[in-house]
Amino acid sequence: MSEQAQQKQRTGRVVIGIVLFGIVATATYPYVLPQTESSGDPQSADKATSPPRTARAPIPISLGTTPEIAVPAPDAAPTPEDPDTKRQRWFIGRWHTSHQADRTLTVNEDGTGLMTVKLGGIGSFLFGNRMDIEISWSIEDGKMTHTLLGGKPASKVATMKRMFGDVRTYNILSMTEQSLEIVKENGESQHTWTRLPDESQTAGKTANGAQSR
Repeated sequence: MSEQAQQKQRTGRVVIGIVLFGIVATATYPYVLPQTESSGDPQSADKATSPPRTARAPIPISLGTTPEIAVPAPDAAPTPEDPDTKRQRWFIGRWHTSHQADRTLTVNEDGTGLMTVKLGGIGSFLFGNRMDIEISWSIEDGKMTHTLLGGKPASKVATMKRMFGDVRTYNILSMTEQSLEIVKENGESQHTWTRLPDESQTAGKTANGAQSR
């Protein structure tokens, strides 16, 4: 073989070798470069390729303020009743005493009263057998005051007013709903009054007794 033919043969082999090297390099290129590990999960792949997320601060959730529940205050202790107020309340009604004469006193809420006096002996000689005396009354600082306003017989009431005056004040020694003990300011004429049933109650009992007969 001539020298020229041998040179062409060597050149052809070199070209064939270069072509084969290119084919092999192309086929093995993906396996030669480093690859990112994948678990086969598409989501994992997305996580691997997606940019890192910026951490967000937690969003506060307002649940609103707790409504205040009104707790009822304990019942306050009742205020003690003023002694004079209690005596005024107790004094309303009908009372009786036999001191110096048979006397019945009807006391009204408006501060007025009517005293019926039945007399005997010297008293009846001066004032008659019976007097109906109109008074006003008040209770203050433990004292009871009676003021004579008028009455019947008018002449006898006027005589009494001239002799004894029109105002009398008593110290209250003791008082309940059923009894009253008083004494004049000068310490004289201490006496006790006893409560009587209301006239309406007495009338009702009388009517019931008549019906039962």
